[in-house]
Amino acid sequence: MQRALSEALQSEAFRDIVADGISPVCNVDLYAGGVVRVLREAFGALAVDGWAPVAEAGRWITDRYPGHLPAKYGCRSWRQVVHEASTFEIRYFEMDGQRTACYQERVRPA
Repeated sequence: MQRALSEALQSEAFRDIVADGISPVCNVDLYAGGVVRVLREAFGALAVDGWAPVAEAGRWITDRYPGHLPAKYGCRSWRQVVHEASTFEIRYFEMDGQRTACYQERVRPA
């Protein structure tokens, strides 16, 4: 019994549930998940004038936290992750002549 419990506690599925808010039935709670934490961290490192480029944040996260990829959260792109995690808002700005998706945390009413 102790060995089975020890193996369960060390499994990737357990880490997914506890650290990232991903259940085995694929109900992803992005707000509670680790992805929101790392998006906030990336925002802190990359934001200029209150906005951080989504693609740059994705690269930043992948470099530092290779286990956090959009597919892990049922998403195809970092933009989709940011969109699905309703704690953030996305706006598009022209940067270096290109339309660029940027994000910031939503302001919640007091």
